[in-house]
Amino acid sequence: MSYGTGAIMAVPAHDERDWEFAKKFNLPIIQVVAKNGEEVDVNEAAFTDVATGVLINSDFINGLEVKEAKEKMIEFLTEKGIGNAKVNYKLRDWVFSRQRYWESLFQLFIVTNVAMFQLMRANFHYFFQR
Repeated sequence: MSYGTGAIMAVPAHDERDWEFAKKFNLPIIQVVAKNGEEVDVNEAAFTDVATGVLINSDFINGLEVKEAKEKMIEFLTEKGIGNAKVNYKLRDWVFSRQRYWESLFQLFIVTNVAMFQLMRANFHYFFQR
């Protein structure tokens, strides 16, 4: 699943952009992760420190730490046959980062003139030398 698939994830209590959207359109903001088990006022600002904490307002995973809750949710979805664990790697930026690191520069040209394009194509080795 990726962007543009129709799936929507909105967590206004725990994401600043989602929080701003919910505030603008007067949508409910429900906290689901509490620091040290205590609720914070998510109507004032998004609570984004959710790597650790305890789940609240989350049905059968209430009271679990974030890591445990993720594992239990994956187990639940797998048992129901509606989901499974999956690891996604995003390597899109790796190519450019590597090029910057090794200094193998790449050039981008916008050619609007046909004659210039033909000249560059005929002399490719000259235009694209380092």
